[in-house]
Amino acid sequence: MAATRERAGGRDEVLLAHEPISYSELRFSLEKSGFEVQGAYRDRRKPRLWLYAPSRWLIQAARAYSSRAKKRERGPAS
Repeated sequence: MAATRERAGGRDEVLLAHEPISYSELRFSLEKSGFEVQGAYRDRRKPRLWLYAPSRWLIQAARAYSSRAKKRERGPAS
């Protein structure tokens, strides 16, 4: 851990970054650093993913009926 902290310049916030970045952000950063994207791959489709659709609909319905104040509290993604 000490070696990792040293490579981060003693900045703990670098070590604690846990937010995923989007493909476009990653691509921009890599190309800016001189890398060239040769391909992008994704996982295969999950055959039973449709089983989760009812729970997704319930969550969306609950979100649609929540108050404006609650939506503002959650932020722009809601």
